Amino acid sequence: MKPIVIEAKDKADIDQAIDILTVSLQDDPSKVYFFPAGMDRSQHTKFMIQKIFKISQNAHRLYVCKSGQTVVGASMWFPPGYEMSYFSMLKNGLLKLPFIFGLPVTFRIIQSITISDKNKLSITGKMDYWHLFYIGVHPDHQNKGYGAQVLAPILEESDKSGIPVFLENFTDANTRFYERNGFEVKSYYRFNEDILMRNMVRQPGAVYKKIPHATKEKNQR
Repeated sequence: MKPIVIEAKDKADIDQAIDILTVSLQDDPSKVYFFPAGMDRSQHTKFMIQKIFKISQNAHRLYVCKSGQTVVGASMWFPPGYEMSYFSMLKNGLLKLPFIFGLPVTFRIIQSITISDKNKLSITGKMDYWHLFYIGVHPDHQNKGYGAQVLAPILEESDKSGIPVFLENFTDANTRFYERNGFEVKSYYRFNEDILMRNMVRQPGAVYKKIPHATKEKNQR
């Protein structure tokens, strides 16, 4: 059966999407930075994804790639004009993070949010943009084009509306994936010697580029 991409509204699809995002993102350098060795990175990554879903539940767009009844890939987007406020994060449990994760992890998470906001502002100014917040494909189904499929609905909408797309990513492999889909690196931020964040933007109408796939580095797409 040929996989299809739909906007997820059904609870079963949403739950599967969270599981897919967890397993595909738990070893991302950003999550390694948040949750170092000795912590249950899978459990904590899922907790954070669930919190973000709850905070933005009336705003985000979630697309899933389904093979039959099974979700194999997912992407979550914030629409133009939407920003997660500290009030909404406080309302949904930010104050509890020190008791759940400890102070060092909480500091790194808040630091990351602050840096992300500054980077977005420096790159996009006040213009509207789509923000790709999460994307992941199950490891058993990567390198089959499903990552590009869950990008497609918003990229097509971006092309029609003239509104660009912004994202942050932490690996060379994923940078190549995004570049193939029309994104360009606009700036960098280094958290430490191992964690380099690439801020990327895709302008409306950007074309697909032929860029070699990663051969050694694991990706999430």
